Amino acid sequence: MNPQDWLRGHELSAETAARFAYVATCLGVTVLLWRSSPLEPRVKRAAAAAGIMHFLASFAADAALVAHHQYRYQLAGLFWKVPIDLHLAWAALWGAGYCLLWERLAGWKRVAFYVAVVGGTLAWDALLVSQTKAVVAGQEPLVPVTLEDLLGNGYTPPPFGGSELWPWLRWDLALLACLPWLTLGWFYLVKNRKALLLRATLYALGYAVVFYLLAPFLVLRFQPDESWKDCVVSCPLMYDFGFGVHAFLHHMPVLAQIAIGLLSLLGAWAAALFYRQGDGTPLPLDPTRALVTSGPYAFVRNPMQISGVGVAVVLALAYRSWYLGFYAVDLFVLLCFLNAWEKAELARTFGEPYVRYAGAVRNWIPRLRPYRGI
Repeated sequence: MNPQDWLRGHELSAETAARFAYVATCLGVTVLLWRSSPLEPRVKRAAAAAGIMHFLASFAADAALVAHHQYRYQLAGLFWKVPIDLHLAWAALWGAGYCLLWERLAGWKRVAFYVAVVGGTLAWDALLVSQTKAVVAGQEPLVPVTLEDLLGNGYTPPPFGGSELWPWLRWDLALLACLPWLTLGWFYLVKNRKALLLRATLYALGYAVVFYLLAPFLVLRFQPDESWKDCVVSCPLMYDFGFGVHAFLHHMPVLAQIAIGLLSLLGAWAAALFYRQGDGTPLPLDPTRALVTSGPYAFVRNPMQISGVGVAVVLALAYRSWYLGFYAVDLFVLLCFLNAWEKAELARTFGEPYVRYAGAVRNWIPRLRPYRGI
């Protein structure tokens, strides 16, 4: 059979298999690096926090370039026109994994490692991932580069910098050259406990964006029944990103708007206390150094998590979406497992004071009177 005919009949399944294999490989290698690393747990957590920031930076930069029509992806299952699964896998290996390996090297080995990472990833992007992009001018594709072009038509990429039809290469080079240093910079900030206000602010904003915006609207996007769109008005800014996110405040009941506002204030208050009194951040990988039991924590142990689940419930009711309802339940169950791990970690960190606090203050149901045990 002609390879081109086979590709036409199996393009989606081949793409899905390749993406799954790529994600599984990156995550598997990262787990092996994590488990085999002799670094202390605090340094490992700093590497994981750096991986999260690597993902946010790379995803935001890629989405911005796509939104400004520098290129577009020719893949299924895009989010803001960007393959979020590939970014997650990439950030795991070349964010957290990169920091773990960097910490074990010294001197010229670090320089060689950096050059190898940037050169290797750029070559991978140019020779293998390029079939997922098409360079565009305005909104129209100039050169749609596909797997058929590479394999069936004997297509070879032009020399680096030798064609204006591949302008995304210079963007990739700049991004790939900067990302390792940005990742390492964040890694050392967390490891050495520097720039606390910056870390706490970015984590809080990231939490709000992920749990109040991205996750709920990602769930809505994959909902077969799009009747929820009748409840809202389209938002041009988000529509320009190709996500179809709709401004939920326009036609949302006033009671729902008030509820979301109060829940958001609760989350912001709790995060601010972690910074001001706990000398830490809301991210469990970059935790507080002092036990916080005042403010909302005097009534309930997880005010930020209550805020996130509460917003999901309000959105589910406002959009009349069963999918968002299931998302809220799944988020609650996931956080219950996280709480079990977090409770053991906090007990080891703070000892008897936390044991007394956890025994007196519940996870999800607030006390009627504030806790004053410390």
